[in-house]
Amino acid sequence: DSYKVEKNVTRKFHMVQYSRNSFDLADFDIKPCDINIEKHYNEDFQEINNLIIDSLEDKNKNGIILLHGKYGSGKTYYLRHLISKIQRKFIYFPLKLIDAINSPEFLPFISEHPNSVLILEDCESILVPRENGQNNSSSLSNLLNLGDGLLSDALNVNVICTFNASVKKIDDALLRKGRLLARYDFKELEISKAQVLANELGKNVIVERPMTLSDIYNLETIDFENKPSKSIGFKAA
Repeated sequence: DSYKVEKNVTRKFHMVQYSRNSFDLADFDIKPCDINIEKHYNEDFQEINNLIIDSLEDKNKNGIILLHGKYGSGKTYYLRHLISKIQRKFIYFPLKLIDAINSPEFLPFISEHPNSVLILEDCESILVPRENGQNNSSSLSNLLNLGDGLLSDALNVNVICTFNASVKKIDDALLRKGRLLARYDFKELEISKAQVLANELGKNVIVERPMTLSDIYNLETIDFENKPSKSIGFKAA
């Protein structure tokens, strides 16, 4: 069963490197990440998770998976979970190389890695509508061809895109049936679920509002965000 992670077994993912007009892969270890989906995500994610797992386990099924939502809501955490559980070659494209997807060398490079899963994190810059005047036409076309084109039939490459913008701000071509395998908008964990998770983590807190996974796991961490300052000290008599 490829969806069953072996305890204490370290999996690898492959990060793209690009220099002198040439792509290469560097291998990195990732520790097992066997999370409880029901406890860490809202109820509406269960069906989507099953759909994603089924799609990635079927090497004859290719397309695009869009995971979007606010920072800290569990997108990267979920990616670790997938890499730990799915017996596929995961290729991670770092943010600084996103624009290199439009290079002539990209398609020959990815053609050398059939049946792989390409991960693009924070990639909204290449997903925006092409009519907006953005210089993303070639990059987006390459992704669309991998998701539903002649290359998709030949390579069986799945593409997972994560971003923080609204899905309304991406090109409609990405949402076409037959190309899009799954889409999910990650939000804060509902109050009841957030309370259960906080209790299990030993956090001594009463949850009164929906919270992101990042907020729950780091309740005791100092908050360095810019917020309106409060006066501290003695009032003049």
